[in-house]
Amino acid sequence: MTDLAYRPFGAFRLLLAVKVLQQHFLANLAPAGLAQAAQPYEIGSVSVLVFFALSGFVICEAADRVYGGRPGAFLANRLLRIVPLFVAATVLAIAVCWLFHALGTLRLDRSGAGLPAGALSARNLALNLLGFLPFSNVAATFNLVPVAWAVRLEMLFYLAVAVALGLSWLARRLDRPAWTFARTSLAVAALSAPLFVLAVLRRLPETFALAPYFWFGGALYFAVAGRSRGAAAVVAVSLGAIVWEFAARPGQHSGLGFERAVAVQFALLLGLLAAIAGLARLRIGGLARTDRALGDLTYALYLSHCAVMVAVLSVTTGFTLPGYLAGLALGVPVALGLHRLIEPAVDRARDAIRGGRLRLPAGGTRVPLRS
Repeated sequence: MTDLAYRPFGAFRLLLAVKVLQQHFLANLAPAGLAQAAQPYEIGSVSVLVFFALSGFVICEAADRVYGGRPGAFLANRLLRIVPLFVAATVLAIAVCWLFHALGTLRLDRSGAGLPAGALSARNLALNLLGFLPFSNVAATFNLVPVAWAVRLEMLFYLAVAVALGLSWLARRLDRPAWTFARTSLAVAALSAPLFVLAVLRRLPETFALAPYFWFGGALYFAVAGRSRGAAAVVAVSLGAIVWEFAARPGQHSGLGFERAVAVQFALLLGLLAAIAGLARLRIGGLARTDRALGDLTYALYLSHCAVMVAVLSVTTGFTLPGYLAGLALGVPVALGLHRLIEPAVDRARDAIRGGRLRLPAGGTRVPLRS
């Protein structure tokens, strides 16, 4: 068994997922006036950026404390964490879309759009089931789980962490102990900097423009844990890159045409990033189990809420407050059902790969880290 000091990110993670759900449900289920009032703040979009920073922290801590010298085990564990629930949520989305398409009542969003030709073809369904793979969306006719783009970006980050783990293992084999996982991680981040610059300048896919959020979270972990004397400087550089990326975004939404409340969004972003730093040092004792249980629902809620939204749209007409509230009421039970269906078996397999269970000793100061 492995003990890790628990950092109370669980309720925070769930809050971020709820904000993503809320943005989508307000945009597509709520009455027009409420939807238009909420649009400029894009609370869900900001929350996803904070998710990436939080992932940088949590994943680097897990890699550092649990998977040293084992990049293969790290990747296997991440695939177990990502793939089964992703496939289950995609199957749910396929079932919802197929059912209401067959009934002739399918509505995907506020525009009332249905499925394009080929969306339910065997080829496109297979590509959707593989939609966690980076750039798999390029070949797909239609993405039935539109939020899967963030999962694909996470997978790119996991590959970068695995490279850093492999380099630190190689350094030990070559008798270069100074090249720790912290140092190799910061080196990999530096190597990705040109990709970020080119993406911000619109010469590469915008996927790479989001790299600083992961840099920030990872460097923050190394700074908090005292793993690297240069980590604090990387946190500062990452914040500068985040400011540049955010400032480079158009003030008007390219698809819907509304003016973004940029100042409010940026203030919210900085506040939530600061919250990560504060929570990283906070200890909550006996509330740790509850906090972790809340956090465990995050991934299922994030993936499944789009299918819930389509189902509500397809059984209602118009856009009403009861429809919006129905979506909110259904989101958590559906996520809980998916979580309980998939996660117990997955957790056992992940424990086997780790080499032991991450335990909660008496006193409640340490708990299993969901990594």
